[in-house]
Amino acid sequence: MKDQRSDQARALFDEAIQVLPGLSDARREQARRYHAYTMYASAKGLLGARDFAQALETFQALIAPSGGIVQWLAPRHVEACKSYIKQ
Repeated sequence: MKDQRSDQARALFDEAIQVLPGLSDARREQARRYHAYTMYASAKGLLGARDFAQALETFQALIAPSGGIVQWLAPRHVEACKSYIKQ
């Protein structure tokens, strides 16, 4: 159930990011931060479900410099992503 909610939240924020030009700077920043954390939660859920390939892909997308998502995660979550990728 929790994994399903994470996936749903991620999908909703993916959609919200598409309308970012209509948001204030503060709301835009908040949406990007929430999006990053829903992706992180989704990746952890995939690990729990033993879907290692999809979890790896999601963790890599989170910390990819070209994706621009990593800047919205706390350093401890970035390090956790790197640790999960190495495993």
